[in-house]
Amino acid sequence: GETPGPLQGVPIGVKDIFATAGIPTEMGSPAFAGHIPDRSAKVIERLEARGAFVMGKTVTAECGFLFPGKTRNPWNLRHTPGGSSSGSAAAVAAGFVPAALGTQNNGSVIRPAAFCGVVGFKPTQGLIPIEGALTFSHTLDQPGIFTRCVEDAAFLAASLADDGAQLSPSIPACSTPPRLAAVKTPVWEQAEDDAKQNFRENIQTIQKGGARVEEVELPEIFSHAHRAIRTIMTVESALNLEELHRKQAPLLSSTLKDFIAEGTDTGAVVYLQAL
Repeated sequence: GETPGPLQGVPIGVKDIFATAGIPTEMGSPAFAGHIPDRSAKVIERLEARGAFVMGKTVTAECGFLFPGKTRNPWNLRHTPGGSSSGSAAAVAAGFVPAALGTQNNGSVIRPAAFCGVVGFKPTQGLIPIEGALTFSHTLDQPGIFTRCVEDAAFLAASLADDGAQLSPSIPACSTPPRLAAVKTPVWEQAEDDAKQNFRENIQTIQKGGARVEEVELPEIFSHAHRAIRTIMTVESALNLEELHRKQAPLLSSTLKDFIAEGTDTGAVVYLQAL
C-alpha cells in the first residue's frame, strides 16, 4: 500500500473559519448558517495529504473577531477559554483531540492557549498557508497550532510548513545555554499581582533549567502598537467584510458592525501610518 504520512491517523480539531469540503463552515455567525464549502482550505488539504483527518470543527468567535461563542474553559466552566480560537484551545485542553488549528490576528492563538493551559504556536507570517480561511485582516491573519506539548507543536508545524521552509520536526539539544528574553510590554503594570508573580516564577524555572534569561523593556514606540493594530484591523475588516455587512447586517453583532463602521470612517493616511 501507500506509505503512511507523518500525521497518519491523527485527529485534528479545526477552527470553524477554515473551509472544509462537505463539512459545515459557519464562521461563528448566523450569517453563514448552513454554509458547506466545495473545497477545503489549503492547510486542511495539506493536513489530509499528510494522513491526518478533521475530527470536527471547533467554536470560533464571530468571524474570528471578538463576539464570543458558547465554549467554556474545561478547567473551570465559570471561566472563559479566551478567544477567538476558543474551541480549538478548549478541545486540546479537554483531551478531545491531540492538536487543533486556530487563527490569530491579535492574540487569538496565544491568548486561549494561555487561558486553557496548552501550547499555542503562532508561526512566522506565511509559514503555514492561510488561503481558504475567512479573511478578516489580510495583513495580520495567520494560522496557528494548539497542542498539549512543545514537541507536538514542532512536529505539526514542520508537517504543515510551506515547501522550502527549514523546520525540524524535533527539538535538537542545545550545545550552549539558550538565551531568552523576558519581555515586559507597556501594559505590564496593568497585569494583576498573581500574573506578575507567575511570570517571575516561570523565569526562575527556565533559569534553573540552564537557560540565560534577560529581562527586556520595549521602547516607547511599542506603547502605540495596540492603536496601530486596531487601525489596521478596522480598516481591513471594513474592506474584507464589506459584502457580508451590506447583505447580512441584521445577522451580525453590533460589536462587529461598530468595528467595521470605525474602519470605514478611518482615513487612508492614518491606515498607512499604522502599517
